[in-house]
Amino acid sequence: MIPMKELENLDNHALLVELNRSQRQNSRWQLIAGAAVMAIAAIMLTAALIVVPRTMKLMGDIQASVEAIDTLIEETETSMGKVSTMLDEISPAVEGLDQSMEGIDEMVSGINSLVTDNSENLAEAIEKLNSIDFETLNKAIQELETTVEPLSKFFGAFNR
Repeated sequence: MIPMKELENLDNHALLVELNRSQRQNSRWQLIAGAAVMAIAAIMLTAALIVVPRTMKLMGDIQASVEAIDTLIEETETSMGKVSTMLDEISPAVEGLDQSMEGIDEMVSGINSLVTDNSENLAEAIEKLNSIDFETLNKAIQELETTVEPLSKFFGAFNR
C-alpha cells in the first residue's frame, strides 16, 4: 500500500489502480473473515446440536436421580417410623424378660441352696449304705431261707 501522502500526488489512473488493488485486498480479507465467521458458526452449531441434547438427557437423568433419592428418603423415614414403633412395642417385652431373668436368678439360687442342703443328706445316706455289711445280710437271708423252707413244706402239705 502506498502511504496517504503519496496518494495525493498520483494522477487519476494511478489512483484508480491503487484503489482497485486496495479494494481487492480488502475484499480478500473480508472473504477470509467471513469464511472464518462461517466456520466458527458451523462449529458452534455442531457443538450445540451435539452438546444440547446430551445436556438435556443428562439433566433428565439428574432429575430422575433426585426423584429416586427423594423416594428413598421418604421410604427410609417410613421405615424408621416403623422401627421406632416396633421398638416401642418390644420395650415392655424386654422389661418383662428382665424381670423373668431376675426370677430365674432367684430360682437358680433356690436350687443351689436345695442341692447344697440335700447333698449333705445324700452324703449321710450314702455313708449309711456303705456301712451296711451286705455279706452278713446275704448270709442271714440264706439262713432264714433254710429255716423257712421246712416250715413252708410242712404247711404246704395241708393245702393239698
